[in-house]
Amino acid sequence: MKKLFSVLLLCVIIVMGMFGFAGCGDPFNDDELGRDEVENKVTIRFGYLAEEKDLAVVIKREFEKQNDTINLKMEPISGDWKSAMNQYVAKPSNFPDIVWVPSDQHSSYSKGGAFVDLRPLMEADEATAPSLYYDSMIETTHYSATDEGIWYAPRDYNKPVTYINKKMFAAAGVEIPAQKDWNYEKFLEVCAKLRKAMDENGRGSENFDAEKFAVGIEPNSFPVESEMWWNPVYHSAIESFGGSLIDTDLSGRDAITVDSDKTVAAYRKIYSEMFVNDYSFGPQDGTASTAFLSSKAAMWFSVRPKLPTILKRDIDVDFLPLPFDKIGAGNSGYAITYVAKDRLSDKGGNTKNNEQLAWEVIKWLITEPGQQVLGRSGAGIPVLKSMKDSGDWITENDPTLNHQAFTAYEERDIGLNVFNIYDPDNHKVMFDTMTLVMTKAISDNSWEKKGDTYEMSAGFVNDLKAYKEAMLAKAE
Repeated sequence: MKKLFSVLLLCVIIVMGMFGFAGCGDPFNDDELGRDEVENKVTIRFGYLAEEKDLAVVIKREFEKQNDTINLKMEPISGDWKSAMNQYVAKPSNFPDIVWVPSDQHSSYSKGGAFVDLRPLMEADEATAPSLYYDSMIETTHYSATDEGIWYAPRDYNKPVTYINKKMFAAAGVEIPAQKDWNYEKFLEVCAKLRKAMDENGRGSENFDAEKFAVGIEPNSFPVESEMWWNPVYHSAIESFGGSLIDTDLSGRDAITVDSDKTVAAYRKIYSEMFVNDYSFGPQDGTASTAFLSSKAAMWFSVRPKLPTILKRDIDVDFLPLPFDKIGAGNSGYAITYVAKDRLSDKGGNTKNNEQLAWEVIKWLITEPGQQVLGRSGAGIPVLKSMKDSGDWITENDPTLNHQAFTAYEERDIGLNVFNIYDPDNHKVMFDTMTLVMTKAISDNSWEKKGDTYEMSAGFVNDLKAYKEAMLAKAE
């Protein structure tokens, strides 16, 4: 049923590096960016995600051009973010003044007092009023369902879209649908056409076309690399199909709905319509693949930060929204750490503590100057609603493409921090368990064909029960 050999060839296991604190060597070019310590300038330590080095370089350069009093010392956060945070908390002197934060992992640290509540700062300045930003993005900054704090400033509006390999579509003779016509039914129709073209162009086939084969139209390719194990995608699909993994309208035990009839029906729909027909590359278990990047998948459900990598591969790409009625939306951003309050530099006659200076940096990042820098990098969509249809994020990245796919259908957004009805300290186990649920849900071993439908295997029933119990243990 599955092309397992090609799946194994395409899977790439990401080996996470051990976390290392900054100070083991400056990754920046002093000649290009200036020194970390500058006379008469106050140094603010800025913890950035190591894999975003290119963006960090631009942030440092552009901010320092526009600010005469603050010098940014960029410190990479490598490996697992939570491990890094735990080491920071254990040794506060290592904490930067500003630290990169992902929306789906911050809750326990925000609740624990690691960060400064930015709501008073944002509300005190009309340039950063929370109403200027997407509501769904502000909601992700809270650590619980009742919390109103803004514990980090969201810098981007991030949700998956459908990346399109235009060369593969053209070689397969499949027309790229207009955005107005793009929905799940059209998606399945396109998948069927791509699958047919791929299967008919194997080596030795009567009408074998070497040029089509060279761009990926061949039997070991897939219509879509769906990454259905990934939070933004599986939440979008399951909720679009009437199911839910966490019902945020309920509480306690009742809110965990991984085994409800409606959710099982959603699993079945995903498996039978996408995986049985070899439309989707998978199943996957949280490891990354190179299917789309290697022209072995004609579509990819992924996010804007992947665009620079795609462009470096010289893939002729365009975009459509995710083909679901609900779309999981999240972001990353920057928090001011609690230690910044107690840091004070008297350089250049400065009288502000590092919390106040760090806010100047963050304000720049989340208003138009910084948002334009983010857009030009190709790594994110501005979180300012006023830049939804305009700005350097469009003009710097081939304005003829359908960039509006990334901001379309705001009304379909669903937050990904669904665990906020529970104690934040338990979120990681619950998050990891939900990934296991989805890995099983798209596995051949989890289903048995019975007549015209698929029913859960005994093994999947038992696994699902165990996963639910593991989550319940954290919910109580």
